[in-house]
Amino acid sequence: MRYRLALDLGTNSIGWAVVLLDEQNPPQPVRLIRLGSRIYSDGRNPKDGSSLAAERRGPRQMRRRRDRYLKRRDHFMLALIECGLMPPFEAARKSLVPSNPYFLRRDGLDKALQPYELGRALFHLNQRRGFKSNRKTDRSAGKESGKIKLAIAAFREAMGDARTVGEALARRLDAGKSVRARLIGKGKEEHYELYVDRQWIEDEFDALWVSQRRFHPELLTDSAWGRLKGILTHQRPLRPVVAGKCFLEPDERRAPAALPSAQLFRLYQEVNHLRVETLVDRRERPLRRDERDSLVKTLAESPKKGFEILRKTLFGANREAFRFTLESENRKELKGCDTACKLARKEAFGAQWHRLSLEEQDELVLLLLDSENEAALQKALMERYGLGEAQARHVVGINLEEGFFRFSLKAIRKVLPPLRALWNDAENAPLTYDKAIIAAGYAAHTIQLPDVLLSALPYYGESLWRYTQDAPTARNPDERKWGRIANPSVHIGLNQLRKLVNALIEKYGPPSQVVVELARELKAGLEEKKRIRQAQAENTERNRKIRARLEEIGQRDNAENRLRLKLFDELEKPGSRCIYSGKQISLGRLFSNDCQIDHILPFSKTLDDGFNNKLLVHRDANKYKSNRTPFEAFGKSLDGYDWEQIVDRASRLPKDKRKRFELDAYESWLRHEADFLARQLTDTAYLARVAKQYLASICSGKQVYVSPGRLTSMLRGKWGLDRILAPYDENGELRSIKNRNDHRHHAIDAAVIGVTDRSLLQRVATLAGRAREVDTERLLANMPWPWDSYRLEVEEAIRRCVVSHKPDHGPEAALHNDTAYGIDEGPREDGKYFVHHRVALTALKPGDESRIRCETPLHEAICAALGQKEPKAREASLDALSARYGQRKVRYVEPMSVVTIRPRGKDGQSLPDSFPYKAYKGDSNYCYELFVNERGRWDGELITTFRANQTAYRKFSENKLRFRRETAAGRPLLMRLCVNDMVALEEGGVRRLMRVAQLSEGKIVLAEHFEGGPLRDRDRSAGDPFKYMTKSPGVLRELKARRVFVTLLGQVLDPGFRS
Repeated sequence: MRYRLALDLGTNSIGWAVVLLDEQNPPQPVRLIRLGSRIYSDGRNPKDGSSLAAERRGPRQMRRRRDRYLKRRDHFMLALIECGLMPPFEAARKSLVPSNPYFLRRDGLDKALQPYELGRALFHLNQRRGFKSNRKTDRSAGKESGKIKLAIAAFREAMGDARTVGEALARRLDAGKSVRARLIGKGKEEHYELYVDRQWIEDEFDALWVSQRRFHPELLTDSAWGRLKGILTHQRPLRPVVAGKCFLEPDERRAPAALPSAQLFRLYQEVNHLRVETLVDRRERPLRRDERDSLVKTLAESPKKGFEILRKTLFGANREAFRFTLESENRKELKGCDTACKLARKEAFGAQWHRLSLEEQDELVLLLLDSENEAALQKALMERYGLGEAQARHVVGINLEEGFFRFSLKAIRKVLPPLRALWNDAENAPLTYDKAIIAAGYAAHTIQLPDVLLSALPYYGESLWRYTQDAPTARNPDERKWGRIANPSVHIGLNQLRKLVNALIEKYGPPSQVVVELARELKAGLEEKKRIRQAQAENTERNRKIRARLEEIGQRDNAENRLRLKLFDELEKPGSRCIYSGKQISLGRLFSNDCQIDHILPFSKTLDDGFNNKLLVHRDANKYKSNRTPFEAFGKSLDGYDWEQIVDRASRLPKDKRKRFELDAYESWLRHEADFLARQLTDTAYLARVAKQYLASICSGKQVYVSPGRLTSMLRGKWGLDRILAPYDENGELRSIKNRNDHRHHAIDAAVIGVTDRSLLQRVATLAGRAREVDTERLLANMPWPWDSYRLEVEEAIRRCVVSHKPDHGPEAALHNDTAYGIDEGPREDGKYFVHHRVALTALKPGDESRIRCETPLHEAICAALGQKEPKAREASLDALSARYGQRKVRYVEPMSVVTIRPRGKDGQSLPDSFPYKAYKGDSNYCYELFVNERGRWDGELITTFRANQTAYRKFSENKLRFRRETAAGRPLLMRLCVNDMVALEEGGVRRLMRVAQLSEGKIVLAEHFEGGPLRDRDRSAGDPFKYMTKSPGVLRELKARRVFVTLLGQVLDPGFRS
C-alpha cells in the first residue's frame, strides 16, 4: 500500500495521519486511512520550562557531596582511633566535644596536648578543611569564586603574625568575633568576612604534627602522618567534560574552541567565503590572493575587527565605495584569533609565542585548558617555557574561549592546509570550505543520507550520531553505545517518534512519503526581512550596552543577568518598583534572590517564555502570585495588595506587557496566540530538523519533506476543520478558533499536513515572498478540498480517535520539597505534626504573630510592626528590626502533614520506635492500589512517592508476580492506578475512556482522554465546560471501572469489568 505519513511534531505531542496515495507520478492523496495523537512528558518543569534532569542534578550533587564528606569523616575517625589519637568508645569520644578545638589548635603549637586532645584538634581540621581553588570550577563559579578568593586574600593580611590559621581564628574568638565564613553586606558590598584556604589547613596539620611529635613520638609515626594527611587532603578528581563527535571524523572528539588552529580554521573559512561588493554597480567579486592574505594578517593579530577597519585595510580612503557581503546592520565585525592575541602580549609570552609552531601552540593551550591546580600550572609554565613568575601568574589568570569547535583536531589539521594554501584558479578566488573538505580527502561537507533503507527506525543515535553526546552511565544500552541528544525535549520526542513510526510500519508497511510540520513562517518579503534585520541590529546594540554595564557593576555577563538588567530598565517609568507590591527594587539587590523573574501569564498555562511575558518582581510578591494571572492573584486587593495601584504601575509598562494585566488577559491570549508557546516553537523547529534526517532511514530522503506550520493553520481554517473541536462561547455558539485544550487537534493538524503537496507549498511561499502586502489568507480563497469526502473523513476519524498517553510507572520522582522542618510535637489526631523552619523577617505577614518563636523583646517588636496597616511602613519596620537585632530570620511554627525522617540503626534501617528528628513536606503520590475490603466493598490505599522509594516497597515491586496480584499490604489487587493510566467507565450503557489526572487520599481524579491544557485552571473556571470527575473507590465499582490499555496507535485493549 502506498501511503503518506504526516507528522505534527511537538515537544510533548505527536499528531499523525496515514493518507492513501494513488498510482500517479507524482502520487496524489485520495483517502484518509487513520489518524491519532500521542501525548507524553517533555522532560521539563511545567512551571518554568527548565529541564527536570537539571533540577534533579543539583540536589543529587549536594547529596553526593554530603555522602563523600561523611565517608571522609568516618575514615578519618577510624584512622585516629587506630593511631591511638581517639578513644575507641563513642561515649568517651563525646566527652571530648566540650573542648574548644580552636584553642587546642593554638595551644598545640607550643604545649603538649594529650593524645586524644590532639586527635580532637586534627579531627576539627578535617571538618573545616577550607576552600581549594580549581581553575575549571572557578571559571564556572564566577562571581562567587571571586568573593571567596578576595576573602582569603583579606584574611591572609588580617592574620598578621599568627603562625597558623588556627591560631588566627583562636584570636578572633578571644576578641568575640565570628570564626565562620558568612556573607555580610548587601548588593555590591556583599562579601565574606573571612574564608580559609585549604593550603593553610594542610600547613597547620604539619605544624601541629611536628610540634606534638616531641611529646608523643611513639604515636606520631611517619606512617600515621601519611595515612591521616592522605585522608585530609584527598580530593576527588573532576569528571572531564566529554566533547561531541567530530562532523568529519566520527571516531574523534571535537577540539576546544580556544585552540589556535581551530580559531585559524574559522578565520580562513570566513575570509575565504567573503566577497566584495562595489556599491556603484552592485557587482560582487571574490577576494584576490593579496587581499585575502592582508585580511588574514590583520585578523590574526586581533580578537576581532570591524568591517570598516577591514575595508580601510584593503581600500584605504576609498573604503566607502565597497561593502563586504557579510556586512550588515546586524553584523559589523569578524572574529580573529582571540587566544593568540592574549598569549602574545608582552605580559604573557610576548615574542616567544610567535616562535612556537601551530602544533606547539595547540599543545600549550591544551595545557592551560586541562590544568586544575594554579600553583602546579604556574610552575610548569616557568620550567617548560622559561616564563618569569609575573608572566606565569598572568597567563594562569587568562580566560580563554569556552566550548568546542565543530571538528576534531585531526580534521582541522587535514582541512586547514588547503584552506590556507590552495586557490580556485577557475574563479580566481580563495578555496571555499566545501571545496577544501573535498581537497582534504573527505567525501563532502553535507550530511550523507543512508544508501539502504531500513525496515524500521533504529535508536536515533545510530542515525544522528553527529548530534549526540556520550552517555556512559545511561541505563539504556543503546544510549550507552550511541550517546544521546542533550536537549531533553528532543531526546524524548525522537524516542516516541521511533516507537510510533515502527508501530505504523508494523501495521501498514513502510511509508512512500513522509511530511513533517516545521514551526516556521512562510518566506518573508523584502520589507519584512528589512524589519527583522533592523530589530536584530537594535537588539545587538542593546546587548552590547548591557554587557558594558554588567562589567561596570561587577556582574557576570550571562543570559540571566542580561535579562535581569533589561527588565530592571523597563521598570524605570514605574519608579523602579515591583509592579505587584510596589516595593522598591534597587540595583544593589537586583542580582540577589530578593528579586525574581515572573511570568505574567503563568508559564504552565501558556508555555510562553518570551520577553513580553516576563517581569522583574519582589520575591514575596512572586511567591504570593504563584501560578495565577495578575488579576486572579491580586484582583480582590487582599493581603496588603492593591489592584488599582498595580494597574496604575502596570500602565507605564510597554503595551505588550500592559495588556496582560487586563481582566481577560488569559482569554485574550487564547484567542490571538500572538507568541504561541515561544519555548515550544524553538524546541519544535530543532526537533523537526533532526527528525527529517532521522526519518530518511526508512523513507527515501527525497520523499521526506517539511511543511511550514503557518500554511497548516491557514488550510485548517479554510476547510473549517477548527470547528470539529471548537469550544462553545457563553452564548452556546461555536468559536472559530483552534481548540488547543483538546489533544486531538494534533491529529487534525496531521490530517492537513498529509494533504499538503510540494506544489502547494511552492505556490504559496513564492507568492507570499513576492510582496509583503499580499494577504496570505487570500491565496487560499479558492483552494478546493483535497477530495470530496475529505472533511467528513476527518470528522469521522476524530470521532473514533482515542488519544494515547505515555504512562510513567516508575517511582522515580521528587520525594518531597526542599525545605527541611524541625519537629516540635506530634502527631495530632489528624496525623499532622507541629513543625518549624526559619523565615526571613521581611517575609512575615499579619496573622503570623502566633507562629513566631523568638526572644520576647524581638517578638513584641515584630508584632508591633505587623500591626501597621500600611505595607510599606510594615516592610520598613521589619527591615529596621533585622538590622537592629542582627537577626535576618526567626523560627516559624505551623501544623503540617509531613514525611518524617527517623534515626537509623547500624544496619541502615530506620528505627521505628524512635522519635523523628526532621520532616519534609511530601511532593507527590505514586499510585492508588484498589482492593476489596473485609466488608466486600471496593477500597483503596494511596502510595506516596516517598513510600514507593523505600526499601520495603521496592522489594515488593521487584517481585513481578506478587506485584501484579497483591497490594503492598498483601490484599488481592483489583487494579493499581498511576497518573496517565487509562480507565473505562460505564455511564448509561456508554463506555467513557478516562485518564487518571491526580491521586489523593480516598479520591481518584479523572479527565476524559482527549482533555488537555491547564486542567486545574479549567476545572476552576466557571466559563469552561470541563470539570474533573472525582470518584472514590466505591463509586468506581458502581461505574464498572476497569483499567484499560491504549496502544501507540490509539487501539483500546479492554479486559472488561470484574467485580
